[in-house]
Amino acid sequence: MAFLYGGKVVLERSFAYPVKILERMQKERVTGFPIVPTMGAMLLKMRNIDQFDLSPLRYLTNTAAALPVEHIRRLGKLFPQCRFYSMYGLTECKRVSFLPPRNWTAGRIRGKGHTNCEVLVLDEQGGEVPRRGRRIGHQRL
Repeated sequence: MAFLYGGKVVLERSFAYPVKILERMQKERVTGFPIVPTMGAMLLKMRNIDQFDLSPLRYLTNTAAALPVEHIRRLGKLFPQCRFYSMYGLTECKRVSFLPPRNWTAGRIRGKGHTNCEVLVLDEQGGEVPRRGRRIGHQRL
């Protein structure tokens, strides 16, 4: 996506030293930050995170596993200028759905499918759950 919109991609090997990552983010004026739950937990434990100028940061994304709602709320307070996208999808096929930022702030847990994705909700037996107003694509589920 960064290449599509003319962005710069900053790659790091590890998040083992969060201070080094935040220093680099500050230097490069990073605007988007993809995290996994472990990284979010590490950020929330940092006592000196306010020493970094991360004001260019506009959005955070979460994948790999569900991030606890309380962590999302706390990250929102830590980075009030950011929109937060909680996404779902296997690594091998990228993301298929996400929870828009406005839904977190409104207290609604209602996701959306990405463009050109068909999203189905299945029960424990693998059968499709009745739609009851659910819509597919860029509309609410």
